[in-house]
Amino acid sequence: MFEQTFKNFKINFNAVNERSTFSSGDLVTGHISFELTKETKIASISMELKGRAHVHWSTQGSGGRKRRRGRRHFSATLDFFNFRSAILHEHRVTSCLSLAVCGEATKFRPGTHLYPFTCQLPQGNFPSTFHGVHGETVYNITVCISRPWHLSKDFVTELNFVNHIDTNQPELQAPLSGSNQMTLCCLWCASPPITMTVSVEKKAFVPGETVRIICEFSNRSSRTVTPKVRLVQKQIYYTHNKVNKNMIVKSLASMTGQPIGDHTSEVHTEMMITIPSSAPHTISNCSILVVEYLVERHTSEHIKPLSSLSHWAMSLYLMLSGDRITGQITLDLSGDCKIDAICVKLKGKAEVKWTENYGKTAVTYHNKEKYFSIKQFVIPEGQGNNIGKGCHVYPFTFQIPAQELPSSFKGSCGKIRYSLEANLSRPMRLDCKAKEQFTLLHRGNSDPSLMTPQHSVIDKKMRLFTSGTVGMDANIAHTGFRQGEGIKVVASIHNKSSRDIKPKYCLYEKISYFAKGKRRVQTKDILKEVGDAIPPSAGQTVTRTITIPPTTCASILNCNIIKAEYRLRVYLDVKYASDPEIKFPIIILPALQGPVEEDQPPAYPAYGYEGFANSDMLGGTSFLQNPTALVPSAPPPTYSTYGLYPSLTGYDEK
Repeated sequence: MFEQTFKNFKINFNAVNERSTFSSGDLVTGHISFELTKETKIASISMELKGRAHVHWSTQGSGGRKRRRGRRHFSATLDFFNFRSAILHEHRVTSCLSLAVCGEATKFRPGTHLYPFTCQLPQGNFPSTFHGVHGETVYNITVCISRPWHLSKDFVTELNFVNHIDTNQPELQAPLSGSNQMTLCCLWCASPPITMTVSVEKKAFVPGETVRIICEFSNRSSRTVTPKVRLVQKQIYYTHNKVNKNMIVKSLASMTGQPIGDHTSEVHTEMMITIPSSAPHTISNCSILVVEYLVERHTSEHIKPLSSLSHWAMSLYLMLSGDRITGQITLDLSGDCKIDAICVKLKGKAEVKWTENYGKTAVTYHNKEKYFSIKQFVIPEGQGNNIGKGCHVYPFTFQIPAQELPSSFKGSCGKIRYSLEANLSRPMRLDCKAKEQFTLLHRGNSDPSLMTPQHSVIDKKMRLFTSGTVGMDANIAHTGFRQGEGIKVVASIHNKSSRDIKPKYCLYEKISYFAKGKRRVQTKDILKEVGDAIPPSAGQTVTRTITIPPTTCASILNCNIIKAEYRLRVYLDVKYASDPEIKFPIIILPALQGPVEEDQPPAYPAYGYEGFANSDMLGGTSFLQNPTALVPSAPPPTYSTYGLYPSLTGYDEK
């Protein structure tokens, strides 16, 4: 075969600068080298220097089996130049010791061969090298080797081409500036304007250079605004004559400035943003592909009265059902403010959503499961009044219901989320909200089934390209394992086949989403490991420890619309035959946390893991929940109650 005859083929360039880039008019010199493993006839060796731009994108059809009918493709190609030259001419005769003439082709002896080459890039205004989402501009050198009675073989390498622009041109050195203003709300609620003027020192920059942005602000509104700046790259793709267009916007860098207080004028600030050194050059001299850069400056407003929502009992943001959350709301007022009410809400829910296509019809499946929603007023409705200037602190406390709650989870089609949300109401104003999410872990228990060892045996007869039989007797210590814990797998393997076999291990997850009588299943390999080969007609006992990654999500078996399950697959890799395998169901439990605090309130007994202490409120009045919430429910049911793959009556099996 061609690949077996030619080895270590290389195309080497002589650099013309430190960055190893080339520009129009540069002389490209270098050499090609290759190694022959046997005597080979070569008719010719040629080289092609080519520059071109190509774009392609498509629009999606309606979906399903007929989705291709509605899909439209757009493409365009633009050739800049294409030159060919010969490195080794056909029928060339030479007296070199490494060559021998044989008929119409030159016979090359085994060994390393080296040929220099020289070519010159044409003069012209060509765009720089660029690789984008829907197109590219490339400059390639292709070496073609032709042999008698063989298909020719091409070896391609890319030149890093840069279109040099004189940045000292007056129009590129001229400063740029712009201004804008906005108001908040509308009609009779409209605020005084927020005005900003932004300028930069020049228009042209090089990769790695820092852009100095000078800003002037005037904030006459009653809200605090924060200036933000970002460097944006726009990739614009066209078909010929620019009939069709596709644009991609990409943020390369961003920066946030210092907040500007309300009723403030003539604020001067400067922000620095560095252009990434890997940023492609601007392309404005290509008719089908344009790359340009913008510096965007904007402000985001914040309602000042609700400045923070603190959760002092959640410093690690890890909670269990029945735990108590204490915290405080801080109001920092620059003047008198009339407040109608302030409330805090503790919520827990699960939600799934996905879309499936049936021909031209797209069906969305959506389902929710609400666990609790507890609302508490810090300032009750109807009792609000004017609050004076200064900092005001309002403490609160919640208890997470002591019920069977699934752990927090986030997947591609669903999530289980627990959060605290504070809401401030003011007359003739939009409500101000602050929201914090926290991670809740499912309470474990001493279910005996989690410690039950697992054992399985498989024997398989090989067919077709492999003869004999392969057998495996595997076991693991138990069913439940914690995050970061090692799973010890002991396998007795008997290889009575005619080939080497390798034991392999794969830990994977299976996530199931349920809605409207349908189930969507997604599987993902978490880790794979390979053992040593076992020769034919041999037996061996193999021990392997598979460590569960600490970041792996805990198993979720107590949610009606989301299931997170795990399997450990132990299988034997047999060439040219189906692999015998054994699957062990695994339950992954949360990792153990720190020691229990001695001042844990006795009203909140824990089951299983006791690593989270309930801390007292920092001060002020406690806002306890309903007395019934303080009484823990019965201990959570065992994991075996749920089953690993529950019965899906009315669901499509997958």
